[in-house]
Amino acid sequence: MRKAVAAAADWFTAQLQADAGEQARSYAQQRGIGPDMLAAFGIGYAPATRGSLRLALAHFGDERLIEAGLLILVEGKEPYDRFRGRLMLPIRDALGQVIAFGGRVLEGGEPKYLNSPETCLFEKGRTLFNIDRAGAAAQRSGVLVVVEGYLDVIALAEAGINEAVAPLGTALTEAQIAALWEHVETPVLCFDGDAAGQKAAMRAATRALPMLSKDRTLYFASLPPGLDPDDIVRTGGAEAFAKIVRSAETLADRIWKVEVAATPLDIPEARAGLRQRLGAHAASIHDAGRRRSYRREFELRCDALFRGGYMRSDAGRARHGSSGGVSDQDRMRRGPGQAIVAAILHGLVRYPEIAGSERGIVSMLPIDDPEMAAFRDRLLAAIAADERLPLPDFRSTLAFSFTRDDPNGSEDLRKALATFGDPDG
Repeated sequence: MRKAVAAAADWFTAQLQADAGEQARSYAQQRGIGPDMLAAFGIGYAPATRGSLRLALAHFGDERLIEAGLLILVEGKEPYDRFRGRLMLPIRDALGQVIAFGGRVLEGGEPKYLNSPETCLFEKGRTLFNIDRAGAAAQRSGVLVVVEGYLDVIALAEAGINEAVAPLGTALTEAQIAALWEHVETPVLCFDGDAAGQKAAMRAATRALPMLSKDRTLYFASLPPGLDPDDIVRTGGAEAFAKIVRSAETLADRIWKVEVAATPLDIPEARAGLRQRLGAHAASIHDAGRRRSYRREFELRCDALFRGGYMRSDAGRARHGSSGGVSDQDRMRRGPGQAIVAAILHGLVRYPEIAGSERGIVSMLPIDDPEMAAFRDRLLAAIAADERLPLPDFRSTLAFSFTRDDPNGSEDLRKALATFGDPDG
């Protein structure tokens, strides 16, 4: 069977360079796939006719070609080629041997991508596209990135990023996650920023939890909505994509963010539900030490979130239709909280090693002011990139925060600014 699959790969490659492959070559050019990448990935073309491959590989016999997933057998009819009118992408195992194919349709039709059926050589849920090339590159760089599709991988390779793999059109499985860990301890999942991409990332997170160990976890990066890796490297080069990867968040951060955003937390029952969901995630971890760490981490985050004035008074007023002024209790609830947050960020810039070990808590600090929230995000990105930021002076930000709704907030402002001491000290 291996010989039949290898022969098919060679035949598809030859068809790409033949007259019949002109449309496929044009499509590859439109997608920015140059000759070097065509050769590196062994990309080919399956003609649109029903029996070309069957005829070319007739010496293997129909039975062998059917077993290899290259022909389709329908009762009462002659076998015919599975792949027709498609750009052909060989799928290789970790040793670089072709075991299956993915085909991208060139004209309108469904499915857009068609994979080989499972055979004795190929199990879709255990295979990652480009694992042979990316695995070798990851051994050198220590980085391995998972993107969503075949052409995402090829676009990144065209830009010089060879450490990318993709699942084969399905959600990342436990076996595929384990395969990633055979190459690096902390692979990065970089999926689309849309709802489908984020759902796929969360599904991978929950599947990884039971398998976590001391040195094995996942990180998560999200592409800007509406953009894919090809868009990123075309406009900003390899460094633009590398920057996204460096800003990846931890597994705990991703689960926390998704669960906190899942439902409003304005009633005790909702907050109890958040604790319950997070506790269930932690309980799914088989490793006892990791399980305790995640449980405590989520408990601390919940405590900090609910102590930090999550239920803002302005939200309560909106629910009850009030548009009155800001009460003393409201100012005390909002103002000092923001002052403390600003002071924390100010200190973390001075001592980034603390921020690096507490990224999860920093990421969920309750921040009302957009300028301060943007600075928090820059701080986390700088920590991920091992960079330092200049010391901030949040005095103007606090002044705006305290006085925008209450012209009499100067006393609260004075007390808040006193928490900073000398900004240059």
